[in-house]
Amino acid sequence: MFGARREPGDGIKKEDIYEVWGDMVEDAADDAAYVIEAIHSYLEDAALAEYFRCQILETKQDGRAFLTLQWDDMTVDIDARPFGAHLDVYAILALKRGLLDSPDPLARIADLEGWQRRDLQVFQTLLKRAMDEALTALDEGHL
Repeated sequence: MFGARREPGDGIKKEDIYEVWGDMVEDAADDAAYVIEAIHSYLEDAALAEYFRCQILETKQDGRAFLTLQWDDMTVDIDARPFGAHLDVYAILALKRGLLDSPDPLARIADLEGWQRRDLQVFQTLLKRAMDEALTALDEGHL
């Protein structure tokens, strides 16, 4: 079930990063594996895991699971890492083409065609939804 071992974000060039987002969950450091599994399950249930070439990898540092997904020229790593007693659930979204040297995400996609921008929005929205669903389940005690 698990693929290669690496750290989230390894292999993503900083100039390709479109956005990083996430949430800190208080007193949930022990729930990292459940959150990653819930995100993966959401993608599986929505028939998106295979479409987005979702893989479960392990970190080199401590062997915890994280997700990596790829769709066209877009790549994202989703991680849930213990941060003291808390849990940092975050994603790093990279786009390998069309990015300019501006820190503004909207300016960075200026060279993309309309359909490419929409694909980026769809990919990002679905991943944020999967993460939100997992964090809501955690908050409600369903994980």
